[in-house]
Amino acid sequence: MINTSSNSSEKLKEMRRGYALARRAVNTSNGIRRLFGVPVITAEVEKRSASATKTVESSSNRSGQLDSSYPNLDIPPSGVAETGFHEVNLTTPGLQLISRAPNVFLVHDFLTSSECDAIVTMAGSDMVPSLCGAWQKKWSETHSRHYYANWQTGESRWDKPKDPNVDASETRTSTAARVEKADVPAIISRITALLGDCDKRQLEAFSVLRYDAGQFFKPHADVWQHGKWSSGGFTDSTRLATVFVYLNDVQEGGETRFTRLKPCPLVIRPKKGMAVVHFPARRDPHFGFRHDWPRTEHESAPAVDEKWIFATWMWANFEDEEPAAALQ
Repeated sequence: MINTSSNSSEKLKEMRRGYALARRAVNTSNGIRRLFGVPVITAEVEKRSASATKTVESSSNRSGQLDSSYPNLDIPPSGVAETGFHEVNLTTPGLQLISRAPNVFLVHDFLTSSECDAIVTMAGSDMVPSLCGAWQKKWSETHSRHYYANWQTGESRWDKPKDPNVDASETRTSTAARVEKADVPAIISRITALLGDCDKRQLEAFSVLRYDAGQFFKPHADVWQHGKWSSGGFTDSTRLATVFVYLNDVQEGGETRFTRLKPCPLVIRPKKGMAVVHFPARRDPHFGFRHDWPRTEHESAPAVDEKWIFATWMWANFEDEEPAAALQ
């Protein structure tokens, strides 16, 4: 059981009121603008929200106890079971290796209960259908507005493309919101520490995903082919590590299933605050990168109870600047 102080609880309530206030007060032609990352909210709301976030992130206890219902395999001293794959920090509290070749780790209590609640609140009313296509919605810091970038062609535009793949598909029916990295600095530090040799510029913008009853994500792998423009804003690169965290406890449904791993499938049950780490690709001295599909193929089973996830991906290179075409 994770204990939080009454003061932290009050701070969290205050932060939620701040989010609601900002969302009511800040409007754009595209609807209600996000609270975080937009420099048009009042200084007082910003100050209260930042203070509450800092208090919540630092106040709760992270126990990191392992779960005996999963395998607890010996972790190699290097933190890597196979050549070329990214390592993990072996001193991370709650680290548990549940699959070898390929590595799949659990990190128990990676986020505190209060942090999970705060991230759900951040996403709030910003949820939109999850994306599966080439067009990706991005944020221009220069112009303080969203634009759309096509990772296949390199094209970018201000208006929403007439591409059905931008919206929900038969493959993925969840809803999603984006949390900017600048909004959660303490969590970024924790993720880069977990991944060891990782710079925050290698992390993709965070996604918050919600699965309502019946929603799913069919078998897939978190890999991208090399190209001029990728889904995450990284050129000629690929995802080396996936980190996602369950933001709530789920009694039924919504399991993560690694469809090709033993026991087949390897099933992970959502647990609030628990992170899952796996490695979609590895570095290769001859080819640059090698994708680890189909071994890391996984799916989100249809939800019965509501499920929330916080996810990011570590890329091989630093994130690019926004494309020049988006500035025209």
